[in-house]
Amino acid sequence: QDRPTQGIHDLVGKRVMLERNSDELVAYLRQEGIGLDRIVQMEHSFDPMDLIKGRVDAISAYVTNEPYYLDGALLSYQTYTPRAAGIDFYGDNLFTLAAEIENHPKRAAAFRAASLRGWQYAMSHPEEIADLILAKYSKRHPREFYLYEARRMVQLLQPDLIEVGYMNRGRWQHIADTYAGLGLLPADFSLAGFLYDPNPQRDYAWLYRSLVAALLLIFLVGGIALYINSINQRLGRAVGELEREKAFAREVMQRLVRLRCDDPRLDLWSRPALSFSGDAAAAAFTPDGRVRLLLADCTGHGLAAALNVVPVVEMFYGLSARGLALEEVCTELNRQIHELMPTGRFVCAAIVEIDPAARRIRVWNGGMPPVLCAGTDGRVAEHWDSRHVALGILPADQFDASPETRPLPQD
Repeated sequence: QDRPTQGIHDLVGKRVMLERNSDELVAYLRQEGIGLDRIVQMEHSFDPMDLIKGRVDAISAYVTNEPYYLDGALLSYQTYTPRAAGIDFYGDNLFTLAAEIENHPKRAAAFRAASLRGWQYAMSHPEEIADLILAKYSKRHPREFYLYEARRMVQLLQPDLIEVGYMNRGRWQHIADTYAGLGLLPADFSLAGFLYDPNPQRDYAWLYRSLVAALLLIFLVGGIALYINSINQRLGRAVGELEREKAFAREVMQRLVRLRCDDPRLDLWSRPALSFSGDAAAAAFTPDGRVRLLLADCTGHGLAAALNVVPVVEMFYGLSARGLALEEVCTELNRQIHELMPTGRFVCAAIVEIDPAARRIRVWNGGMPPVLCAGTDGRVAEHWDSRHVALGILPADQFDASPETRPLPQD
């Protein structure tokens, strides 16, 4: 590029090589107000040299492939991803017929299991797989290309954190809604029967109902009375113990966790830090007037989780009061949680910084649901997906404390 682009809207009127059936990219462009009639579409050659030589202005590409050649050519370029607009489709998928699963369930399960084992092996042995590709399949790319591709795939798949082959039904529904927005699916498209369940549960409800009815008839007189009496005793003990634990946890949290920001412009709709859980919500001002918000979720439940989240909130208040930068706050929180908390304990957190003077919002999201910014009309104006792992998982030299920065919405 001759000069830095100001954003994806600079593609209007430019020459773009776009693959066929690039629905994810088409949805992204449409969401940004760029219809296909506003760009000059060109047949895709699948040759990055067209971009390097300036024969086109933009290409659809895989982040695991083309950047290898663009970086090698020392080309200054920018990457636009649909994920920036909340559009994130699944990549490679396995499809089969319902008849195959019904008539050959073991074969379908075995094929899926073998495919996943292959992916897991390939991710764990990139150099061996690169040599195998060159020896038996293709010499189109150099060995370093396949190793680069493997490294980028590991970044996308995160196999150490997410099981290979894991699918989320809510994410598939979002994909279906996106296709419906493109007019490729009806608005009420159902996913029933679409997703494969490797461990389907048989319905034995009718058998259970029959057994329960028989037992009720046999033990109608004495059995029911004894059962109710036993349940009442256990329930009474359990309720008493639970109430004592709740009272203890509430007292501890009220003493140790203080919501120090009484500014009338701030309102916490939920105050989990005062409840019996590992959730926390806190707000604080920095000395120079920036507003800091913390939403945290400590692993586990009950008293242990509630007490584990206390030092996190205390550290947040202390670091904010010192006026440290958001990156420093995230780095210090991660370091102390990683060093002090027991193995297996970590904290999902979203930290928001609102800077009225600079008219910007900065968000660091590690393992939490999307952070939403709504306008006065109630509509979501901005959202920040999780782009980091939770606090306390990675050591300091591997931790990424960089937040996302966006302008403060006008309304």
